[in-house]
Amino acid sequence: MITNHAWQVAAGFLPEATEAAGRTAAFLQRVAEGRAVDGAALSGGPLSP
Repeated sequence: MITNHAWQVAAGFLPEATEAAGRTAAFLQRVAEGRAVDGAALSGGPLSP
């Protein structure tokens, strides 16, 4: 059945989609906390000049 196969294929993408959503959320959190320089969110905060 084509429908069953489509669900199996879609389920195969769930781990990647979940990881991508987590990375996006982490990026947005860093931006919201002000840890962003030149459009790149820093994982450890801004560097000292």
